[in-house]
Amino acid sequence: MTKWQEFPLRPQGRPWTGVNTRSGKLDDGTAQMTDSSVNVIINKGDSLEKRKGLTRGIDERFAGAVCGLHTYTDECGREWLLVSDQAGFSIRQPFAIPQFTNSDAYPSDSFQSAGEVNPTNWTNSDFYTQVGGSLVLASGVLNGGDMRWFKDASNFSYQETIDYNLLGDCTVVAVIKQSAGLARIEGRVVRSGGNVTFELIWIDSSGVATTLGDGGIGALFTGSLKVSYQRDVISNTFTAAVIVDPPTAPALTLQDDDTLTALNDADFGQRTSVRIERTLASTAPGILEVQGGPI
Repeated sequence: MTKWQEFPLRPQGRPWTGVNTRSGKLDDGTAQMTDSSVNVIINKGDSLEKRKGLTRGIDERFAGAVCGLHTYTDECGREWLLVSDQAGFSIRQPFAIPQFTNSDAYPSDSFQSAGEVNPTNWTNSDFYTQVGGSLVLASGVLNGGDMRWFKDASNFSYQETIDYNLLGDCTVVAVIKQSAGLARIEGRVVRSGGNVTFELIWIDSSGVATTLGDGGIGALFTGSLKVSYQRDVISNTFTAAVIVDPPTAPALTLQDDDTLTALNDADFGQRTSVRIERTLASTAPGILEVQGGPI
C-alpha cells in the first residue's frame, strides 16, 4: 500500500502557496534557504509572495519548470519527495530540495565575463555589455534605463552596493525598494566635468522625485556607492541612507530619518536595479561590481 499526499499545483506564473523549513519555522523573508534542506509543507493562507525569488529558485534548482510537488511514504516509513516537471517525475531523497548556498534574491555580480550580460540575472540586458570586468553601456546607448535584478529582493530592510568608475560626464545609480510602478529609493553618483556629487532620492508612486540629501566629493572618480532602506514598524520609522566611499578619502553618509512614512512605505516594492547614463557616447562609465543583501 502506498500513501500519497499531493500538494496543490502552481498555476503558470503564480507562486507556490507556501513552504516551511524542516523545523517548522517560516523563512525570515530573505527568499533564501541556507545550510539546510527544506521540508515542503503547505500552510493554508501562507504565500511565497513574502519571499519573492524562491519560486524561480525552486525551478532553477530542479533545472526546469516545477509543475507539482508530491510526497510519498513507503512501508518502511521513509518519506520521499517527487517532483513533477514537464518531462515526468523525478525522485528526491529524502524529502529534500537542494540547498540554496547563498541568497536567491539579491544582486551579486562582478561582471568578469566578456560579451553580453547574463539575461538570467539581469533584465534590459540589451542596453549593457561587459568589458574588462565592468558593466558598461552598449555602443551608442546614452541612457541604459534600469537594469533590474531578475529576482526580487524581499526583505523589508536591505541594501545594495555598487563599485563605480566615472569616465567622462555620467551618472551611475543604485536602486532599491522599486515597485512595479514608479516608487523607489535611488542613490546617485554624478560626474560633471571635474566635479563629483552624490544624492539620495525618493521617488513616490506618482513619479515625483524628492531629494533626501546631497553632497560633493570633488574630483574622486572611483569608489563605492551603498544605498539602504530600513523599515522598523515597532518604532514606526522608515530610514533611507546612502554612503559614498572613495578609495582615497573618508566615506560620506547621507541619512534621512524623518521624511518617509508608513504610507510612503506602502508604495515601495522589492525590486533592485542599477542604471548608467552618460552625456556622450565616447565616454565609458562603468559599474565594476554589485553586491546586495539584508541589513
